[in-house]
Amino acid sequence: MSSDVEIALSSFCANNSIKELKMKNMRLFLAVVLMAAMYSVSWAQGIIVHKTDGTEVRFKANEVDKITTYAEEEPVVTKDIVMKVGNASFKMIYVEGGTFSMGATSEQESDANYDEKPAHSVFLDSYYIGETEVTQELWNEVMNAEYNPSWFVQTSNKPVQNVSKEDCENFINSLNKRTSHTFSLPTEAQWEYAARGGSKTKHYKFSGSNSIDEVGWYSDNAEKEVHEVALKLPNELGIYDMTGNVWEWCSDFYDEFYYTNSDFNNPTGPTTGNYYVFRGGSYDMSERNSRITTRNFRVPTYHYGHLGLRLVMKVEE
Repeated sequence: MSSDVEIALSSFCANNSIKELKMKNMRLFLAVVLMAAMYSVSWAQGIIVHKTDGTEVRFKANEVDKITTYAEEEPVVTKDIVMKVGNASFKMIYVEGGTFSMGATSEQESDANYDEKPAHSVFLDSYYIGETEVTQELWNEVMNAEYNPSWFVQTSNKPVQNVSKEDCENFINSLNKRTSHTFSLPTEAQWEYAARGGSKTKHYKFSGSNSIDEVGWYSDNAEKEVHEVALKLPNELGIYDMTGNVWEWCSDFYDEFYYTNSDFNNPTGPTTGNYYVFRGGSYDMSERNSRITTRNFRVPTYHYGHLGLRLVMKVEE
């Protein structure tokens, strides 16, 4: 590079901090560098990078190679909500509504049971669903620790278990009074849409993966006990443990043939019945029985150590 250009560059840089460059200096800066490119072949391997407020200008290879403008990254906007009840906090994940195919879709292959058929289209409005199953910490806070029915109570971050559907309804009623929000059990359709990853679905067999060991606790890896929530990978929406750990009660009556005549728009299940649905598999279930389309059912008073719950919440206007 010629001494004249070196002097020009030195003088320019001394009087103009790179970080403080304004647009009025940009033309001068480009002119100086172009002069350097014309005077020196040895500069061919050099690179000058100039950044100002999200703008990056690259000069290389003996010429002004290109000018690339990189916009500043937009902040991530999330509609998820962190709730707090007493000393317990929990997150509700926003699920954008849409249409999906519910039931025995192709990834379930020959594992699908007859009551998962036929696959059928369902439309859901947007809603919120719990990032995790309801923990014992939240249960104890809402119920004032008067009644924790769980078999596995080593830590408060384990899901509450051994709850009947009636227990769940009592808990939810108390929670609604404490928070002034409208929580409920999910419908079967809401549960499955969230388990599939909602509008972000990658059509996995389990919730978040085709490998159950990545996302769920089941009979082959759980060592016959419930585990703390959120230790496995989440699904596409950032929801944990919708495969395995504990079964999760839904609000729908069970009908083995309901899928043959299900409503399309926000289905809530049969209008009458003796049994209620629960979904998702558990720590003592097989891989096949922990798929996202597997359905199970019991009377509303039934409770057992593999049964828990997950909340949904209405999107409030």
